[in-house]
Amino acid sequence: MDAGAYNQEAYGQPGGIDVAALGRMLRRRWPLGLLAFVSIVVAVSVYTSMQERVYEAEVTLMIGTEQRARGASDFAALEQFMGSGLRSVETQRVMLANPALYKKAAEALEIDTAEFPDEFGVKVEAPEFADMLILTVSDTNPQRAADFANKVAEIFIKENETGTRNAARRAIEFIDKQLAETRKQILSTEGQLRDYRQEHGIVDLPSEVSARTTAVNTLRSSAASAAAERAAASSQAAHYRSELGKVEDRVIQSTSIARNPIIGSIEGRISELELERAQQATTRGPEHAEIKKLDEQIAAARAELADAVDTIVSGEQEIINPVHSQFYEAIADAEAAALAAGARESALNAALSREKERLAQLPGFEAELAALTMDSIGLDRMYTILLERKQEFSIQEEATPPVAEVISAAERPRAPVRPRRSLNLAIGVVLGLILAALAIGLVETLDDAPRTSWQAQDALGLSCLADVPKVRPGSELLIGKGVHAGVVDAYGALRTNLRLATAGGMPRSIMVTGAQLGAGATTTAANLAVALARSGHRVVAVDANLRDPQLHEKLGIVPGDGLVDVLAGAAPATSAVVATQERNLWFLAAGSQAPSPVDLLDSEAMKNTMRSLMDQFDAIVIDSPSPEEYSDPIVLAPTCDATLLVILIGRSPLRIAQAEVRKLEWAGRRPIGFVSNAIRR
Repeated sequence: MDAGAYNQEAYGQPGGIDVAALGRMLRRRWPLGLLAFVSIVVAVSVYTSMQERVYEAEVTLMIGTEQRARGASDFAALEQFMGSGLRSVETQRVMLANPALYKKAAEALEIDTAEFPDEFGVKVEAPEFADMLILTVSDTNPQRAADFANKVAEIFIKENETGTRNAARRAIEFIDKQLAETRKQILSTEGQLRDYRQEHGIVDLPSEVSARTTAVNTLRSSAASAAAERAAASSQAAHYRSELGKVEDRVIQSTSIARNPIIGSIEGRISELELERAQQATTRGPEHAEIKKLDEQIAAARAELADAVDTIVSGEQEIINPVHSQFYEAIADAEAAALAAGARESALNAALSREKERLAQLPGFEAELAALTMDSIGLDRMYTILLERKQEFSIQEEATPPVAEVISAAERPRAPVRPRRSLNLAIGVVLGLILAALAIGLVETLDDAPRTSWQAQDALGLSCLADVPKVRPGSELLIGKGVHAGVVDAYGALRTNLRLATAGGMPRSIMVTGAQLGAGATTTAANLAVALARSGHRVVAVDANLRDPQLHEKLGIVPGDGLVDVLAGAAPATSAVVATQERNLWFLAAGSQAPSPVDLLDSEAMKNTMRSLMDQFDAIVIDSPSPEEYSDPIVLAPTCDATLLVILIGRSPLRIAQAEVRKLEWAGRRPIGFVSNAIRR
């Protein structure tokens, strides 16, 4: 049977954990657990103290983002050329994360760039749904971390402002060129118009030509406005769709809406109404009843279109999320506006084409006069717009709008973010407890020493004849010298159990051996001899431990001639056996040093000596070394009636004890039982 199978003290009987046994195990192994725990905690503390302290400083910037309707400007190409529009938060984040910016900040603060960027840890974050950037700088110097973060933000803002001013300056230069060119065209057109009038003797435009020219210009302006409105709405829808695409895997597209037959029907109706209004507007004012009626019908159709688009977009929505719903609503509104503007644009372009055809039907000189007049009016309008834009960019150059501003400057951090001492200590405590538990568990698993007598009894297949309690170090161990009462009772029980263990009664010769060195075999032999002597038997205690004799010390006798001398024929047995202070107890010491103890114990002289002693005494108690160390007990066992094994509870490995039992069994003297030594009470 595997001895390791009996090392289950903490689990007790099958089916659960024995809390009391677990407590005993912890009491037994607490020094090991404490050592493991303290080692880990100290190691973590030392590691933490050796780490450099790292501080973090944060600066928060508010970013100015693009707010105008994209494409709504009549000069979108110009704005794209000069780059005056505010950048997105993501673009600003990428710009703020530029290492070149950090180099400039380091140079401004006179930080050795040879150590950069290893000395620093710079991180830029853009919180979701917020026009802000958070710049975090990590450094071993807290003040330097704050200074560096603030300097980076300062340089970033200045460079952005400089870039915006330069862009405005380039735009002004571009507009100046356009103004000069437009001025030339205006002068040329006005000259052609003046010459034409003088040539044909025309002072004022004919009323019909003026009316048709005005109608064409009005329709052209309205169509351009509708186109701008459609482009702005489409751009806005694309923007919201892009934002929604960041959080939704599936986003409805514009083509899905445009292909819907209901949408197409409403869009066609709006186009028809807009066309009719454009035609009537050439002859009637905005306050006319028919014009107002058409405006109401157009507004109703646009509302119907918005509801239809919202229904389609909502039907495509798969995830109910308040934030996502806002995006869907914004997309629906923008798409409806784009469709309505597109319908209006189509109607106005159709009306414009018709008016141009009517204008072309005028007599030759009137048609040419109308064309010159329209060119002159258009150039005047262009010149006016260019002047307005130049004024705007001039203001922008002088008073640059804030691209970014610091709303929370970095301050000197008070405490380091790394190492996190409290967290590391908590981790160290947890790891220490885990390691302590693992160490105790491992030692308990590898240690198959029995914790109780019944464990040893089951593992060895022997009866426990006595449980000798553990006594304090330095206490007397021999019966009759003030030994603990529990010890006296234990050896009394051993004497009784020896008599009951065999059918023939008390064995006359008993060899006592330990499962290991220090198991207490010598003390057991001495006390057994005393216990037998006190029961009225004539007993001789024989020290057969010829390697390291100690029985004389237990009995308090000065050794003289002994067993070796008797076996060697140097002394008769009668003179070697001496009386002790204990009544009925005699002692045969080990004697002189033996050159070959095994040969002496296995000799015919030993057998004769045993027969002689049995003729003189009622009982012989022999102390022998452990079979783990020497083979002396194996050759001595056949000369005895019985063998007794001593096990040190909690110390004697069961696998060794099992091996010794087998050795004695091979010698023909299976132990009659065992003594459990050092039992905790």
